[in-house]
Formats: sequence, structure tokens, C-alpha cells
Amino acid sequence: MNKQDLVATVAKRLECSKARASVVVNLFFSPGGVIASELKKGNKVQISGFGNFEARRR
Repeated sequence: MNKQDLVATVAKRLECSKARASVVVNLFFSPGGVIASELKKGNKVQISGFGNFEARRR
């Protein structure tokens, strides 16, 4: 599933436009979104039933 697929699925389930669903998806997954913002602060993000995110240095 890519971002477009995710937006389409969210739009269908929320019964809203793809434009509105895109806003919701971007709130979580864009570089300035919720997950990235928390990782930049050094926090771990744990979403039950979805996944765990943690910033690591390479």
C-alpha cells in the first residue's frame, strides 16, 4: 500500500473526499506530522496494532 492507496482507503472509510483524507494522512506521516515531530523530540511512538517508531542514528 502506498500513500495514495492509504488516502483512498481513509476517504472511503470516513466517507469524505480524498482531499480531506489526505490532510488526515499528512497529519501523521508527513515530515512535519505527528510521528516525525515526536521522533525529532527524541520520543518513541508506539501505536498499538499498527507499529512502533524510533529514531536511530546510522
